[in-house]
Formats: sequence, C-alpha cells, structure tokens
Amino acid sequence: MDKNVRFYICEKCKNQVGMIKDNGPKLMCCGNEMELMKINKEKNLPKFDIKDNKIIVNIQKEEYTKNNENDIMWVALVSKNQTIRKRVESNQNSKLIFDYIPNSDLYVYSEKYGLLKDKIKK
Repeated sequence: MDKNVRFYICEKCKNQVGMIKDNGPKLMCCGNEMELMKINKEKNLPKFDIKDNKIIVNIQKEEYTKNNENDIMWVALVSKNQTIRKRVESNQNSKLIFDYIPNSDLYVYSEKYGLLKDKIKK
C-alpha cells in the first residue's frame, strides 16, 4: 500500500477525507485540524472471500448493523497504485465486490468500530 494513503475525520462535523498525497499542510475542517483515523486492531473486519478473481466483502453481519441499518459507511481497497472506495447505503444489507488486486489492503469504516484494516494475502 502507498504510505501516503491515510484517512482523516473532523471530530466536530464528522466529515471524512482520504489522503492521496501528503505535501505537508495540515487538513482543516470546522476551524480545527482533522484527526488521523487510527486502525482499530481489536475488532476484525467483516468476513471477505476471494473467489473467481473477485474480493467479496460480506456486510450483512448483525454486529455491523443498528436498527436494521448497516453501520458500515464505506469499504476501500488500496493497492500500490490505486484506491477503490465504495460507499455503503444505510439500508444496503448485502455484499460488496471488488476486482482482486494482490497485496492490497482492505479498509472498512464502521460508525460503531471506526477504521478496520486487513491485508489481502492471496
């Protein structure tokens, strides 16, 4: 993964930004510096499978829902030369499918658990 790819959040309004390239100036929102999202290492990502050259992310887990609405806001697949992010609708309760990219990182942002990450190893 590109070391410059990071995700930030505004603690006041909850705006989120994905950094593509960092040239130094701090990211600002609502008059404050945006916070770097830290990886929640105590919680696992929703289950994902690699099948037929696709990465299939299951976003149906009960632990990632609240009031029958999905708690997952977005899922991103990040490789050395690209980032693919898919937004999850609140009533979406299914699977997200990405083209398989070897040695990429899978990020999931959940309102309940924050930023989660796993390595695509196959």
